[in-house]
Amino acid sequence: MKKFISMLVIGMFLLMGCSATPKPETTVSGFIEAAKDFDLVKMTEFINPENSTSKEDIQNLTKENDDNSMEKYFIDYFKENAAKITYKIVKSEIEGDDATVSIELKHIDGGLLFKATVGEVFQQLIPLAFSGTKLSDEETEQMYINAMKKQQEIIKESFKDTVVDMKLTMIDKKWYINELNDDFLNVLMSGFISAGKEIGESMGGTSTDNSENKSTTVLEKAQKDNMTIIQKQVGEEIAFATLNLKVNSVDEAQTLAPKYGSPVSAKEGAKFIIVNLDLMNTTNTSFSFSPGVVVTDNKDREFKPYSDTILSIDNYIDYRDLSPSIKENGNLVFELPNDATSYSLLVAKGNTNELYQILLK
Repeated sequence: MKKFISMLVIGMFLLMGCSATPKPETTVSGFIEAAKDFDLVKMTEFINPENSTSKEDIQNLTKENDDNSMEKYFIDYFKENAAKITYKIVKSEIEGDDATVSIELKHIDGGLLFKATVGEVFQQLIPLAFSGTKLSDEETEQMYINAMKKQQEIIKESFKDTVVDMKLTMIDKKWYINELNDDFLNVLMSGFISAGKEIGESMGGTSTDNSENKSTTVLEKAQKDNMTIIQKQVGEEIAFATLNLKVNSVDEAQTLAPKYGSPVSAKEGAKFIIVNLDLMNTTNTSFSFSPGVVVTDNKDREFKPYSDTILSIDNYIDYRDLSPSIKENGNLVFELPNDATSYSLLVAKGNTNELYQILLK
């Protein structure tokens, strides 16, 4: 009996010792729960005390200008969405005093909302700029707020799954997150950061540069995934999940001459391809058209829509609001090398194994 009691006491001490061992998952969970509450002070408690930069980054998340109504509106939107984040820890690896915890987060994806908001503001600002009209900071901020409110009524709230890896270090028998993870910050900001980077890259680069950096083309991926490639001609209408699309015409040009603004010339050795198309929203609610299409040429090179379309051509259709059952007409522009003698527009049909190849030339 004494032997049994002794073994029981030893076992209890062992259990107590095990339960007292800190776990990196506990730190990560505490950090995410604080983030869901947008409790920035609490979030900093889980950051490596030696990393003052990340602590300051967290504290600055809501340090908006008291006079900036746009920043306040955006932050309120982020706070509301942060509370809707759900997560699960999928993996935890410990190596000495270092650990990596992988978390799968389900969160609001506001990227399309942000792009549509910026697109609508651009539509309003460009004519004003070229007419000489100057807006105050307050008027511009209100324009963004109004545009976002409008797009929030049009674009349905959607969720996205993102896996984030967090690196941790043990200090004084406690696990700390080494730094504010960019991927997690993007989750907390409802995808606005990645969407902003995409807009910034499109404003500062060309589709040709993007195509040369891609290791796998859309066609190569389609072939690898055994997708069905369906060829269509100009003038044929294609029914997708949420809209009908028809290419009406294709023109080549060396210069784009918008009504508002100066002419834009193609780069040396390049030309513009102007694709005119009709779109019709076949759903019961409005949404904004985000052109997820590429052009491929006779040398198997791929090109995204020209980065400065919004500023360079009239009747552009990028981020156009599509109302149910109302046909919209507009242009997409691509910049291709002069040696592209033939080319096609590639459009994948969502939730299917089909890729449409519209032969443009």
